[in-house]
Order: sequence, then C-alpha cells, then structure tokens
Amino acid sequence: MEISERKVGQVTEIGVKGRVNISAHPERLRQLIRERLSAGERQFVINFAECEWMDSTGLGELITSLVTTARHGGALKLANVPPSVRGILTISNLMQVFEIFESEQAAIDSFNA
Repeated sequence: MEISERKVGQVTEIGVKGRVNISAHPERLRQLIRERLSAGERQFVINFAECEWMDSTGLGELITSLVTTARHGGALKLANVPPSVRGILTISNLMQVFEIFESEQAAIDSFNA
C-alpha cells in the first residue's frame, strides 16, 4: 500500500494505492490523519482510485480514522471507491456511515456546499 497526500485549498486529499491489508501496515493511514489533525487540518478526502482491495484490518483503520476526525470536529469523505472496497463496506453495513463520492472533485466540492 502506498499513501500520498496533497492539499486542495483547505482539504487534505489522501490517495491510497494498492492493497490495504494487514501486511501493508494500514495503520499508516490513521497515523497520517492524526498528524494532520494535530496540525489543525479538519477536512479529508480519501481517494481510492488506485486501491485494489481492502481487508478487515484496513476497514478498521478507516473507521478509526473517521471517528478520530469527527471527535476533532472534522470530516472524512471517500472518493472513487472501487467495487471491491464498496463490497466490504456493504457487507459491513457501513455504506451509510461514510460520505462516498464518485469523484475526488465532487468530494472536495462538498466541503464548500
């Protein structure tokens, strides 16, 4: 798993590439979000455009990141979620928990709506 980040105005876009599973150390996502929260950032979009798969460990890290962000008064949204990741979100009854957008730009724009 590779993680990239960039700022788009006040939004931090985090790109996830590859397989998000226990052997890929998905806790790096949570650590990155905590670092950014400590720096005062509150708006996050996780872009899954290049994500191949996510296991339950990765899903747990995603949920932890969402809860941590909310506790700090922020928002975490998902973009470009592929069918494989949508599947695990659906099976886990989490599709309603996350705000999911078809594109990164739509997710970013939603912060200004």
